[in-house]
Amino acid sequence: MAESEDQLPRTKRRGVRASRIKLEQALGASDLERKTQAALAERIADLEELDAAPKDLVSKVFRELPVDPQTLERVARGLGVEAQTLYLEEPDASADRSEAPAAANEGWAAAGSETAARLSRIERLQTLAIFSLVFAFLLLGASLAVRPSGPLCGLREAVARPAVEEGTLGIVVARFAGDPENRAQQYLAASLANDRNLAPYTSVIATCARPRWTGPGDLRRKLAEIREKGRKKLGRAGGHVMLWGELDGDDIIVRFITTRRDVSPQALEVSGRPLKVEEDNIELRVPIGLPSEALADVKRFALELVAPGDAALADLRDAAMQSYKSSADWLRAAVVSQRNLARSVNPEIDPQRWAAINMQLCYDLRLLGDYDAKADHYRDALEACEAGLAVRPRARFPRDWAALQVNKASSHIRLHYYAETRDAALGELRAAEKGLLLVLEDGPPAPQQQLTARRNLGVVYLRLGELSEGDASSDYFDKGLSDLKGALDALDPDRRPLDWAITQQNICLALYQHGARLGGEAAAQVREAKKRCADAVARLSPDNTAIDWAMTQNNLAAATAILAQMEGDADGLSGAVADFIAAQRVYRRETLPENWAEVELNLGELQCNLGVLKNDPGAFDVSLAHLDSALEVFIDKGNARYRRYAENLASSVRACQANGMEQCTCGG
Repeated sequence: MAESEDQLPRTKRRGVRASRIKLEQALGASDLERKTQAALAERIADLEELDAAPKDLVSKVFRELPVDPQTLERVARGLGVEAQTLYLEEPDASADRSEAPAAANEGWAAAGSETAARLSRIERLQTLAIFSLVFAFLLLGASLAVRPSGPLCGLREAVARPAVEEGTLGIVVARFAGDPENRAQQYLAASLANDRNLAPYTSVIATCARPRWTGPGDLRRKLAEIREKGRKKLGRAGGHVMLWGELDGDDIIVRFITTRRDVSPQALEVSGRPLKVEEDNIELRVPIGLPSEALADVKRFALELVAPGDAALADLRDAAMQSYKSSADWLRAAVVSQRNLARSVNPEIDPQRWAAINMQLCYDLRLLGDYDAKADHYRDALEACEAGLAVRPRARFPRDWAALQVNKASSHIRLHYYAETRDAALGELRAAEKGLLLVLEDGPPAPQQQLTARRNLGVVYLRLGELSEGDASSDYFDKGLSDLKGALDALDPDRRPLDWAITQQNICLALYQHGARLGGEAAAQVREAKKRCADAVARLSPDNTAIDWAMTQNNLAAATAILAQMEGDADGLSGAVADFIAAQRVYRRETLPENWAEVELNLGELQCNLGVLKNDPGAFDVSLAHLDSALEVFIDKGNARYRRYAENLASSVRACQANGMEQCTCGG
């Protein structure tokens, strides 16, 4: 009996134990921001991509309870130390054990040898049965744990890392927040993998990662961290785009991460129209199990956002995209969805959710205003921005606050074009100036926000200069040009070609408009403007950056026309016509009516000047045809600024027809 009692506690102590003192020392020396057991559990969850932090497991180890060696290895990995440095050093239990004299036991051993042998056999059978049962449970648990949806999926992925098939476009589908059964991942991965149009060009793999960006904390910072982790995972798997997001009822909210480092807005075609949108802000709502246009948009955007590393993959992507024509107005659907969701959220009870919804609405409504050319969308965007700012103060959420202020200022800038009076336009511009100065006051937390704020501030000052007179106009021009050049100096054209080109063409626009107001003495400014626009358009492409290319092409044509007018060069003026018409290959009336009308306005003014230079009254009729076409659009869209200019210019052209060439002045 003495031997049986001695073995009992050793059975209970089966496993290994860690020293609490050593654990506390390792925790204090770790790189964890918070030196707590909870923070350590969260670190383990991040490393192993678990659904929940293993707090009970960590607590058990710290209480010096026996655990299996693998558990201690996991804790050690979270602390960044070797597991053997944490073991508890126990005294030798056998040293305290008294050994009974052999003679005292001889009688019992001889008398009960047969019974003892029988009991021994029974104990061995029982032990074998117990170990077999335990092994079966462990085997079952391990198979469940490491299956794709299991809690130890991260360990399985670390051992057998999934990789994209070489020579294909890699689409990685993450697990979705709020979806413990992984229905969203399974549905999207199956839809992509079983698509016959995609299959020849893509590899689809599922990952254990489950990014989450809602909840307490700075949402922009969280988003940046998620994107960085996503890029690393794409790099390890050889992937090109990752799908992630959350499950909302039976709807999957899909977001995208790509390997591209350029955070400039991307030009995507939506409902047959090109639209500029930031990758961070693309959000598609896809109903599970209901084939719809939204799922086609997911596939198409996944391909279009990809930044292939070589020409072969670029050709592969282009071939794959031929099968997908997005017809859904996903942006409008997203706005409707977000508004419905906002109605169900109480900002006092769930301020984080309220902030996330209104931050997205602030951006999407401003984008929808660009898409539909409607001032009401910009006003709604301002309302959403204010709602977000009410729960995202600068002190606690600097990135979110800055993003909301920049989008709010952008809406004010756009609204000034729709203002009916000069004072109303000035009010919108000064509201934008105030918000942007606040963002730049102490330096925004993200370099991209600083660049965007400074560039937008430069645009505000240039427009204030156009609406001002005398010294005030010149002062605003100098301030605007200084801000734009400062933004340009911060950009590397090789690493950020789109941002660099946009900023360069903004400077071009400022120079030729100011030069045109000053007259012949400022020809050097217009010459510089033409060169800057030419440099910018060389960095762009009508295929890959269509909207920005067309905008820059239009400004290059305007600078060319103004310089030719200053120098009395009729042939140079005629040559600018072809440059304007080239811009209209992208700026089509049926897809981008206001942009198309701006080019028509420029052509109307050019034809009037050409008529004067060539002494050709017939050019006035061509001029009025262009101006009438432009006016139809400006009146329809409510663009007061350009409508007034077109009306004044048309009056000047008619005066030229009536009074002759000698008194003709072409200007609005």
